[in-house]
Amino acid sequence: MQQTDHDIDALAQALYNLSALRRDLQRFAGIEHAVGGLMVLAVVHRIGPVRISDVASDMQVNLSVASRQIQALEDDGYVDRVPDPNDGRSSLIAISAAGLTKLERAHQRLVGAIATAVDDWERSEITGLADGIVRLRAALGTCVDHHLPADRPAADPTLTSAAAADARHEEHLR
Repeated sequence: MQQTDHDIDALAQALYNLSALRRDLQRFAGIEHAVGGLMVLAVVHRIGPVRISDVASDMQVNLSVASRQIQALEDDGYVDRVPDPNDGRSSLIAISAAGLTKLERAHQRLVGAIATAVDDWERSEITGLADGIVRLRAALGTCVDHHLPADRPAADPTLTSAAAADARHEEHLR
């Protein structure tokens, strides 16, 4: 199927709204922290106990951004620092019992809000949107960085989590 420039422009315009959508999801989930708070908790839960640098890599954010978000979560008791068994001089970040409860409740509220929002959608529209988001993320992760301005470095391909997101989406569909 051949898409038009208008189709691609409309998609780009829709994608500009993702930041607002992410903030809406955060609000519905009841996470009071920076916009990434829920995502940080989810990453720590999924791959933790983990180094802050691994959280930053998974989320494709700067180390200082991940560090600030983790500090806010730690201050509220949602994550704990635990000794690194491989390096006695450093610590890892693990989700606390309160963090796990917060994450589970946030996910339930989010699912409820999304269910209400798409109540009049066909199942194929919902699965099509989910599939499309995963597919676009994976495709963008494989794009050659020749579209970047010359003064902007190319993304580190080791930081992409598109394959992991795709695998989680496929597992969810089963």
